[in-house]
Amino acid sequence: MNESPDRFANAFRLRSAAEIYRKLDVYYLAHWYARDGQLRGRDTRPFSLDAIMERRKALEWALDASIADWDDTSADT
Repeated sequence: MNESPDRFANAFRLRSAAEIYRKLDVYYLAHWYARDGQLRGRDTRPFSLDAIMERRKALEWALDASIADWDDTSADT
């Protein structure tokens, strides 16, 4: 909290679509695992279905320029 805003902002970097897509694939698989476990009554900790779905939604939104509204982002498995 004591560092300058410029130092904080300069630490950011733009990620490639390929890097984001790889991360989306990981979250897609985690989403499937957590949802399947929930449906079958299995404990899937430390996977949090809510956290996975939010991260996946953000990644889907970032990769698909055709999604105009955040609320229209699909996270189907």
